[in-house]
Amino acid sequence: MICRPRKLRRTDFGRAKARCGGESANFLAYGDGTDRKTLSATQMRTLLNAFATDQARRRGCTGLDLPDSTVHPKRG
Repeated sequence: MICRPRKLRRTDFGRAKARCGGESANFLAYGDGTDRKTLSATQMRTLLNAFATDQARRRGCTGLDLPDSTVHPKRG
């Protein structure tokens, strides 16, 4: 069994999670796969957290789990 973190942030990817209507909801932010940088990791995290917080409030979601400032390295 592979254990995956409930929340995750890398320099090019971020994920927040919540429960909406009894189901798991994922809020994602990620780069386009190129080497060009359009947003810094801090900017992406700020936008992801604001978006996920807003959507959770609007949709009545519970258990919002936002990524913190820890950056995890890419795997494989």
